[in-house]
Amino acid sequence: MVHQKWLKTFKVLVETQHFTKTAEKLFMTQPGVSQHILKLEEQLSSSLIVRVGKKFEITDQGLKVYQYAKELEANEQALIDDLQVDSPFKGECAVSMSGSLCQLTYPELIAWQVKYPELNISVESAPEKRIYQQIKNNEIGFGLVTGKQSESSFEFIELGKEKICLLGQNGMPDIKNDHDLQKIRVVQHPDVWHYISLIVERSNFTVEINKLQKGPYINQIDQILLPVSEGIGITALPIHAIASSKYGELVTIINRSCTVTQSIYLIKKRNIELPSRYQKLASIIELCIS
Repeated sequence: MVHQKWLKTFKVLVETQHFTKTAEKLFMTQPGVSQHILKLEEQLSSSLIVRVGKKFEITDQGLKVYQYAKELEANEQALIDDLQVDSPFKGECAVSMSGSLCQLTYPELIAWQVKYPELNISVESAPEKRIYQQIKNNEIGFGLVTGKQSESSFEFIELGKEKICLLGQNGMPDIKNDHDLQKIRVVQHPDVWHYISLIVERSNFTVEINKLQKGPYINQIDQILLPVSEGIGITALPIHAIASSKYGELVTIINRSCTVTQSIYLIKKRNIELPSRYQKLASIIELCIS
């Protein structure tokens, strides 16, 4: 790495065209300026100036180093300026949530980005285990989860609630007992076993989750209800996923008494204040959920 102090001395020397003025500007001695230039030339293995009497001429290599020094200074100032600006209308935004919440909130988030083109909103559909890991690794600004871990490094902010229901093909009757439940396949998606666990806990079923039949797996939220609508099996989803699916009219809520209401939490690192652009995204998501 180029020695920054020597580089700064060289830049000032080129701009003042005078060793004494450079020394005065940098509160150095003239021999100190000369020493910095010599050390920089040695580090770069290049001649940067050619001395002509008490004056000097800058070499081609010197011009390149000077341009580099100017760009470095400009980039540094741009960084400082950018750090002072916390705008809700520009910058990178990366968030993660369940597929059903993506389907519910994404249109509003994209509408916000269209309104403010300097925003760059990235949304990932991810299971909660991955969301926790993303927060730990600083890969996203915040995530949306329904389960609160006890780890002290996380902070949870409740944004709203959602109802989780059991879904089957239109006309399907309620499932009466464990025996009947075990005969039906579960159409799988990234969050289905978490949802099924919640529903079983709420119900009179006593069957162990791992004894249920596994049906087809799909991780695209808009396709999950297709196999359900064809009678291949049942699944569990937030109730708002029905209205946002093109297959929503072909399925029905079964065992309504087992419907579960759970809180939706914004999760972020504790003691880290979210930039204003993330705070705005959180408020948009909260409106969608409510």
